[in-house]
Amino acid sequence: MLKESLFLLVFGIAGANAFALDWDYAADFSPSSNPAGGWTYGWRGTIPGTALAEFNLSGNAAGVSGSLDYWQNNTIPFMGCYKNNSGLGFDGGEGTLTPIGEASMHPGNGLNAVARWTAPANGTYFYSFSAAAFGGNINGISSLHLVVNGVMIDMALANIPYTYGPVHNGSVNLLTGDVMDFVVDMEDGNFNHDSTGVRAHISTVPEPATMLALGVGFVALLKRRKK
Repeated sequence: MLKESLFLLVFGIAGANAFALDWDYAADFSPSSNPAGGWTYGWRGTIPGTALAEFNLSGNAAGVSGSLDYWQNNTIPFMGCYKNNSGLGFDGGEGTLTPIGEASMHPGNGLNAVARWTAPANGTYFYSFSAAAFGGNINGISSLHLVVNGVMIDMALANIPYTYGPVHNGSVNLLTGDVMDFVVDMEDGNFNHDSTGVRAHISTVPEPATMLALGVGFVALLKRRKK
């Protein structure tokens, strides 16, 4: 009975992952369309809230090494959503470093950069996110907030140069058209050196570690009942 249960558990996890729907801020980043792939790039003046002004300017910024694709507002310097698609590590020459394939956001002076994801259907969605201080400067402290339908539910601090902090995980029940906003704020009142690495992932099934933890608990319960 226990072996059969273990087989069903492993098969169930594999089957759930096979039919999972996934969205990822970096993997889905589009340098040519906004909105695209469920994501909208924009900004607003508050952390909570549902207002969103879409970025209207796309381009590519060259560094000393590598380059960054971006979405910005054409009148607000620095603020935007970025992705290193260049095949080289990005070095801005002033301390900003972005590894190949990583995405980031930069707030403005008193304004917040936002990557919005819109739910395509009713259901339970599982999220994970973390933040890194890509600006490098010890004074370049920023924060990444998760805001669901206008309400802030979690926050990750980016205060260690070039290093991602703890991963935040959770789940939310959403209706079609509901929104999850990943919002980067300057945190310390200074937006200089606030380039913030953003890892944000959304799925229709839990992350594998979460599934495994649930499975271990299930097997332990079976053992207890068998005794």
